[in-house]
Amino acid sequence: MKKRIISLLMCAAVLCTACSTGGNDNKSDGENVKKNDKSALTVYMLEDNDNIWDSVGKFSIANPDYNVKVEVGISEEDSVTRTDAIKKLNTELMAGEGPDVIFLDGLPIESYIQKGILADLSEPLETLEENGEMLFENVASAYEREGKTYAVPTFFSVPVAVGEKGKVNQEDLNEMLKKGEKLSDELIQSLAVNYLSAVPMMLLTSWEQIFPDGEVEQELVRVFLENAKSIMENSEVDLNLEYYKMDPPFEGMLDRYPNYVVDVSDISFGATPLVTGGLCLFTEEGAAIQSLSNQMEIFYQYLNQGNGKKFFPEKILGVSAMTANKEGAEKFVAYFLSDKNLGTDKYKGLINVNKTCVKSMLPRSEEKNYITSVYTRDETKKFDIYEFNQKEAEEFLQFLDEAKEPIDVEWLMLEMVLTETKKYVYEGASLDSAVNAIAEKMKIYQAE
Repeated sequence: MKKRIISLLMCAAVLCTACSTGGNDNKSDGENVKKNDKSALTVYMLEDNDNIWDSVGKFSIANPDYNVKVEVGISEEDSVTRTDAIKKLNTELMAGEGPDVIFLDGLPIESYIQKGILADLSEPLETLEENGEMLFENVASAYEREGKTYAVPTFFSVPVAVGEKGKVNQEDLNEMLKKGEKLSDELIQSLAVNYLSAVPMMLLTSWEQIFPDGEVEQELVRVFLENAKSIMENSEVDLNLEYYKMDPPFEGMLDRYPNYVVDVSDISFGATPLVTGGLCLFTEEGAAIQSLSNQMEIFYQYLNQGNGKKFFPEKILGVSAMTANKEGAEKFVAYFLSDKNLGTDKYKGLINVNKTCVKSMLPRSEEKNYITSVYTRDETKKFDIYEFNQKEAEEFLQFLDEAKEPIDVEWLMLEMVLTETKKYVYEGASLDSAVNAIAEKMKIYQAE
C-alpha cells in the first residue's frame, strides 16, 4: 500500500508531501500518528488519482490544523492486487480501524451501510446548502437510507443510447435483456462497432434484473452471454493481432469501468447508426449530441430505461463511523463537493453532483459559439458542433435530473462475470457451464 503524508509547514506556509512504500514500519507509524494526534485525518482511495491528491493538498493548505495522510490501496509501485487491497480494507473497517474518509468506488457500499461502517453525511451536505450551493438531489440522495446519507458521489455519468431515427428501433433499447429473447441481428451489428462499451453497458444497466437482491436469474444470464458472444463475433476483434494482445477485449471492458464514454462521432462518420456509452462531459459529448440532433435525424435516451433511468456514480465519498476526527472528515467532504474544488480547471467539463458548479461551467451562448466539426466517412458532409444555448442548457440539466438509480457494481463481481463471459466467448466453455459458473461464484461471493 502506498502512503504519503500531506501537512502544512506553518512557518514557511508551503505544502510538503512525503512519499514512501508501505511496509510494517510505515503502518505502525501511521497508526501511532492517528492514535496520538487528534488532528490526524486519513483519506483512502483504492486506485491512485492525481486530481484527488491535488484536492487533498489544497484542503491541507486551507486547513493547516489537520495532518492529512492519503492511503492508496493499489499502485504501480507494489504487487498488491485489487482483491488483496479490498480484503485488507474490509478487515480494517470491520475491526473499527482504517481510514477516516473513503472513496468507495468499486467497494461493497451496501454491505458497509448495513454493517454500520459508514457515518451519516447530512451535516457536510447542510454546510454546502448553507453556502448557497445546490446539488443534484437525485444523485446526492442515492445512498440515503431512513433519512441518513451514508455516501455521496462526486461525479456521475448517465448511460445513453444515441442513434439515427429510422435505422434503429428505439424500443429495443428500453429493455435489452428479456428471457428467451435475443437482440435482433441489426442491433447486434450496430453494437459490435463499440463492443468495449456495448457489452458492459448491456450488463451493468441490467444488473439489478440479472442479480436481484444477490440472487441469480439464470435465464437472463444466458441471454446476456448469448448477446455478448454475438456482439463479439460481429466485431472486428482478432485476438491474433498485436493490438488485441496488448489490450484484450474483456480486460479492456473491466479496466474502463465505469468510464464507458459515448462517442457520437461514429454516427456522423457513418461507422454505425447507434452508439452506447456513458455521458460524462457536458462540454464535449453533451454539446456534440445536441448539435448533431439539430443537423441529423437522431435520438438520444437513457439506455435500458425500461429498467429505470440510471447513472454511474464516481469518486463516491464516505466517512468511517469509527473516525476519531468526525469534524475534520466532514469538513473534507464539504470541501471536496464544493464549487471551490469542483469548479477548478482540473475538473472542468465533468458532470458532477454540485448543480451550482455545473450551471456555472455549462457553456451556453445565444450566438451558438463554434467548438469543432466532424465529418462523414467520405468527407462530403460536415457537421458543426456548437455550445449549448440557454434553452438547450436547461433541457440538458433536466435530462440529468431524470437519473434516479446508481449503478455501483462491485469491481470484483464485475470481474467475475466478465471473466466467465470471456471463457464462453473465446475459450470454448459451454453456455451451460458459463451460466452455472456465474451462479455458483455469485453465491459464494454473497456468502463471504
